[in-house]
Amino acid sequence: MDSVVHNVASKAELHTLAATTHEIAFFTDWSDATPETYGSGIIVGGLDSSDARIFYRGYTKFYTGYFRANMPEIVWTEYATATPPAVYDLPLAAGFTAYVPCQYWKTQEGEVKTCCRIRFYNGIASPIRLFSLPEGYRPRNPMSVLTKVDVNGMQYFAHVDLGQNGDATMYMATNDSLGGEGIITMDQFVFVAA
Repeated sequence: MDSVVHNVASKAELHTLAATTHEIAFFTDWSDATPETYGSGIIVGGLDSSDARIFYRGYTKFYTGYFRANMPEIVWTEYATATPPAVYDLPLAAGFTAYVPCQYWKTQEGEVKTCCRIRFYNGIASPIRLFSLPEGYRPRNPMSVLTKVDVNGMQYFAHVDLGQNGDATMYMATNDSLGGEGIITMDQFVFVAA
């Protein structure tokens, strides 16, 4: 890579650099050269000597540019940016508390995710509802995840079914009920919301 950082002062200058020099760094503070007035980027070679890719970090956004010698303009595409999702506490059923934060959220792609370890103090019986997801955070189709229940130094396997109504219900594999205190460790639910 060229050790010089080029100051690009115009659209024509950026075209010249993209046409003649690859694997260089540049910066600009001229409004017509790039999608945003201030920023920096790199130019790398494309499929052949007549095209190039430009990776550009503007003042507020990221872009990729495609240059081809026979095209009058550089074609710019803005990169998607991730916005952290709002995270909510799972509304646990009566008799349960969060052992670690029990949460749910929806990504910008529309995937709902849950994370949960639940504590109980007075035993449990199977089946039992653990929590309910609100509208907008429910699956299109019912689904299940594996679950482990720790009680009095013993581990039991179970599964939690998540219905289209948002109810998460646990079914134990071998026991109908367990006494005492314990912890329920669930695998994560991941799905596209209905």
